[in-house]
Amino acid sequence: MHWPLGQFANGTYDSTHYLETWRGMMTARARNLTRSIGVSNFNQLMLENIRLHQLATPAVLQIEWNINLQQPELLAYCRQHNISVMGYTPFGALMDKRRADSPTRIDDPLLTKMAAKYGKNVPQILLRYAVEMGVVPIPKSITSSRIFENIEIFDFELDESDKRTLRDFDRGYRTVPQLKWRDHPFYPFEMMPDNSTTTTTTTTTTTAATTSTVNTETSKPQVISEVDFNDKTARMSFRDIKI
Repeated sequence: MHWPLGQFANGTYDSTHYLETWRGMMTARARNLTRSIGVSNFNQLMLENIRLHQLATPAVLQIEWNINLQQPELLAYCRQHNISVMGYTPFGALMDKRRADSPTRIDDPLLTKMAAKYGKNVPQILLRYAVEMGVVPIPKSITSSRIFENIEIFDFELDESDKRTLRDFDRGYRTVPQLKWRDHPFYPFEMMPDNSTTTTTTTTTTTAATTSTVNTETSKPQVISEVDFNDKTARMSFRDIKI
């Protein structure tokens, strides 16, 4: 299930709840149309909402994961509930010359020094780090030599000090934020600064459909099932995401 939200070809939002779509995935598995089912781009509260409804646990969660977006709490949750994590965009924007806003570049001195230490290149260090963090990285390349290099990461292990250095690169920087969907009630990523309010207290939001309470310190979600899709203000505020 690629996204927890839907959109029609004309640009309007589909109001189908992701739980209903997930039930459809469960039906496909029950009919032996697939062996395993998983989700992509879900946040922790969405995964917990699946669990609270006593639905099948996803076999895998596919998310953006790289040294600039490490999401340790989400990884810990997945380990606790036996959900495999697959990481797309494992290099982030480190090698994207079009993205000048990336907090880390491929020629970062700490990364190049570390690569030299192990006799590897920087992408291999990053892929190895993902594996050691329990993430299955899925790098993309059309160059055969780089594809072969991406496989050559199982003949060494990173020192603990180097893993601490790599953890310090985490900036919560999302390469693929999909901002075009940020007013959808099931937008799964962090609220953007220009249309959100960050708080450390309990916030109660009321819409025409229902009331949602999220304690941002304990991250305990309430069941969320409906929203008035005709009310844009409600769509902006009614989200079951971790702020």
